Amino acid sequence: MPSPPVRRTLATLVLLLLTGTALLGQAEQKDATAPPTLSQAEREALLAEAEKYDEKGKELLEKGEYASSIEIYEKALAIKLKILGPEHPDVATSYNLL
Repeated sequence: MPSPPVRRTLATLVLLLLTGTALLGQAEQKDATAPPTLSQAEREALLAEAEKYDEKGKELLEKGEYASSIEIYEKALAIKLKILGPEHPDVATSYNLL
């Protein structure tokens, strides 16, 4: 039977090994779900599309077509989330429009 200091050292090593393995698994999972990298031109095109959706949503809202407006605003939000991320102010504005 190993002495107490050796057991503590072994336990620490096992804990570090398990933690490292878990972190590697999380990183691999994150990479697998990450969207493909877009060029600047692709990003700008998608954001222009989101802007068009926002304009269309506003038109529908002004006509009183609320359900249709929500659907269009949700499309704009999805694009902005993909391109800008959840912390961007434009994403917050899109949430506010809903």
